Amino acid sequence: MRELDRREVQKVEVALLEEFADICEAHGLKYYLAYGTLIGAARHEGFIPWDDDVDVMMPREDFEKLLSHFDQWRLRTTSKFIHSRNGQSRFPYGRIIDTRTLVDETYCEGGEELGAWIDIFPLEDMPINGASLFRKILYWNTARMFAVSDPKKGASLFTRMVKRVAVPFYRRRGSIHYAMKMDDAVRNWAEHDSSCYAEILGVTEREKPLPKAWFEPATLPFEGREYRVPASFDEVLASCYGDWKTLPPEDQRIPHPMTVFLKDDAVLED
Repeated sequence: MRELDRREVQKVEVALLEEFADICEAHGLKYYLAYGTLIGAARHEGFIPWDDDVDVMMPREDFEKLLSHFDQWRLRTTSKFIHSRNGQSRFPYGRIIDTRTLVDETYCEGGEELGAWIDIFPLEDMPINGASLFRKILYWNTARMFAVSDPKKGASLFTRMVKRVAVPFYRRRGSIHYAMKMDDAVRNWAEHDSSCYAEILGVTEREKPLPKAWFEPATLPFEGREYRVPASFDEVLASCYGDWKTLPPEDQRIPHPMTVFLKDDAVLED
C-alpha cells in the first residue's frame, strides 16, 4: 500500500462529495455543507488548509432516503455508504467511503475497514423536553468511543490509565451497539419543535436549536464547484463555533490523527 499525502486525500474526498451532490440533485434530496467544510467554503473557497475530511448535513427525511437507496443510486463502484444499521460502521451518522483507500486511525481500533470519507449528519427536528435524550446520547457516545479506543495510546498518562479500565468494559458490547442505541433514541423521540433543527448526532452543540429559517438554500464555492449551504451560514457557524472567521493559532491547526493509504493495485483518477 502507498501512503497518500493530504492533498491526495482531499482529492479523493472531493470526488466523493461531487458524487454525493450529484445524487442529491438527481433525486431531489436536501443537503448542506457543514462544520469545517462549511467554514472552508465560506473562508477559503475550499478545504481549510490543514483539514482532511468533508462534513455535510441532511434533514432526517432526506438522510433516510439516501441510506435506503444509495446502492441503487451510487455513481461509482468504489463508493460505499456505511452506517451502524447495516452493521458496517461504529457511527450513528452516515459515511460514504472510497473503498480503494484504507484509513489507520492513531487512537482507534475500530474493527471495521474504513476508507477516506465524507461524513453525513442527519438534522433532526428539535426534541421537546429532550434533556433525558441529550444525557443518553452523551453517555452512549462516550461509551462508543471507549469501545473502539486503543488502550495503549493516549495524549497523557491519565488518559491511558482511564482507558485501561474503561475500554475492556465498553468493548464487551461493541461500538455498533452504542451507535445503534443513539440512532434509535433520536429517531423514536415523540415530540418535536418543527420550527428548528438540532444536530443531535453531530459534533458541536447538540442541544442548541437551529432555526429552520437559517437553512433557506444558498450556494458557496468549494474546491471549484458550487455546493448547497444554509443561506444564514454565518449564524449557523457562529452557533457552533463562535468566532469562526478568525484563523486559530498555529498550534491548533491540527489534522485528524490518521494515515490514509491507497490499496495495492488501486488507481486514483487524475
